[in-house]
Amino acid sequence: MIPAPGFLLDAAEASWRRRLTPQSDLGDLLARAYGIELSAASEVQAVRGAQSYDGDEVITLETQRDRDCQAPLAAARKRYLDGPVLVLPSEAPFSYGFDPNHVLSVDASSTVYEGGQVSDAWGVLRAPGGFLIVRGANRVIRVQVPAPADASERPLKGEGWTLELTPGWSLEPGPRRTDGKALRERAPSPADLRY
Repeated sequence: MIPAPGFLLDAAEASWRRRLTPQSDLGDLLARAYGIELSAASEVQAVRGAQSYDGDEVITLETQRDRDCQAPLAAARKRYLDGPVLVLPSEAPFSYGFDPNHVLSVDASSTVYEGGQVSDAWGVLRAPGGFLIVRGANRVIRVQVPAPADASERPLKGEGWTLELTPGWSLEPGPRRTDGKALRERAPSPADLRY
C-alpha cells in the first residue's frame, strides 16, 4: 500500500522521487505538484485546525520520533562511512543473509544490516555486529565493515565481524589512508577499483 502523499505525487508527476532528498517536505512537493499557493495565513489556519486534533501532542510525538531515528543513523554513518572501513567489492557469486527486523537505510544507496553473513568470491564475512551494503546501477557494488585492527590476522577480525578470505585474495590499502580493501593477488582490474 502506498501512503497517500506518495500516491498523490505519483498521480501528479511520475519523476518526483528522483528529486527527493532527506530535507524534502512532502507538503511542499504536493503544493507545487497541484499548484497550491501556501501563505502565512494558510499556515496559521492549519495550526489552528490541528489544535482540534491534538496537534501539539502529534508534533511533540513526531519530533521525538525523528530524534530517535537520527541517533542510529548518525552511529551508522560514523561506523560504516566516516570511520576507517574495510571495503569488499561485489563480484559473482554474491549472496547475503540478514535479519529483516534489523535493517537501517542510511541513504538512497546504502543500507546497514545489523547482523548477517555475506559470501562472495573474496570469502565469507560473518558479521553479527552488522555490515553496510552500497548499491548502484541496480546491483550491489560493495560491502563495508569497520576496518580491522590487525590486517595480518587470519581469519581477519574487526569490531563485530570475522572474514575468511578465499585463497588468492589479500588486503590492500583503500582510497583513504585508514581504509583497507580486499583484492585478488594479481594486478587489479578497473572493476576491482571501482567506487
